[in-house]
Amino acid sequence: MWYDYLVRGYRLRKGPEMRRWIRFGLILTVLSLLGLSPSNPSLRIFVDFDDGNLQTAKNLLEEEGCALLRGEADISDGVRGYAPDFIDEDGFYEMKVLDPWIFSPQGFSVGFWFYHRGIEKDTVLLHSAPLEVRGDPVYPNRIEVVLRFRDGDREVLRLPLDLPEREWIHLAVVVNNGMLTLYLNGKPEARDTFWHTVLELARDEDLVREAVYLASDGERNRFNGKLDEISWFSKAVEEYDVAELI
Repeated sequence: MWYDYLVRGYRLRKGPEMRRWIRFGLILTVLSLLGLSPSNPSLRIFVDFDDGNLQTAKNLLEEEGCALLRGEADISDGVRGYAPDFIDEDGFYEMKVLDPWIFSPQGFSVGFWFYHRGIEKDTVLLHSAPLEVRGDPVYPNRIEVVLRFRDGDREVLRLPLDLPEREWIHLAVVVNNGMLTLYLNGKPEARDTFWHTVLELARDEDLVREAVYLASDGERNRFNGKLDEISWFSKAVEEYDVAELI
């Protein structure tokens, strides 16, 4: 939303950079009042690897409000171009997100394509302080989504479907106040309610910069496969929004 940029400018506290974000926020404010808001203003992050090299990915991430700090993976054919292929224990990406509003008080959503060669209980596809997508602890080739809250409570939503190996699959997680929905290939497959609010989700110690790990929990990589086209929205998107990602 427009006020996000005003807050971001205030947090930066750097002369030209601060003025740039505040000016951008004021422009979006005027557009919003005129009913001319840009389409999809809640899309915070979109990462793909179509140029087939890590430097391009790094530049893209910096432009979209986050920085690729480190990563080791091969680049191979993806769902619509190139994608990182995580094969060994050293293959993962660590992103340090510069935008605290990816976990918006109104909710948030994340979607990505993945291709796997077997999902075990210690597989981690995506990890952050409040949200983790990982292998089901009981059934192989299944996944679960975990929401963590500041008081230590957790909400776990399991997808009761076996995910076929060596096929590209799209997964989307939508978090609203009191509702968690899991989409598979654009269709809602699992949904559950919880009594916490989004504001009560666990956060990183540095509230200005949230860490998001792909194919890792930040320490070890357990994912054997590929990830592509990661989209992160600072709102709970609708089903038609998820369908547009397919």
